[in-house]
Amino acid sequence: MRVNVDHYVDASDPDADGLHDWYYEYDIYRFSQAGRSFVARAYTDEPRKVAFLAHEVKILGFRRHRLLNSADLRSSLFVAALAHFRRLGMTSIDRLTEAGYVPVENAAPDGVIQNL
Repeated sequence: MRVNVDHYVDASDPDADGLHDWYYEYDIYRFSQAGRSFVARAYTDEPRKVAFLAHEVKILGFRRHRLLNSADLRSSLFVAALAHFRRLGMTSIDRLTEAGYVPVENAAPDGVIQNL
């Protein structure tokens, strides 16, 4: 598994006092193996929280994204990504669904995840 981390700052222009109307600072994690990736985001002001955003594949040089499905959650790549975040001290791990963010909990070593 290859892990890439990119740091981003997304903010409005500062006003005369140097303050922003909005300011987001976060890291995007990309866990890749065998032509597919899982993408997750962690905001720097919530150091113990991360959310998986998408399953990503490259097709003809373009990145295609979709929400994670139950098969993704059982994959060895996803289980390894969860273990990586736990080693970093992440205690709140969510995933984006059509209904919003939901927790990913109790991933067993065999890849079976409760609370899907």
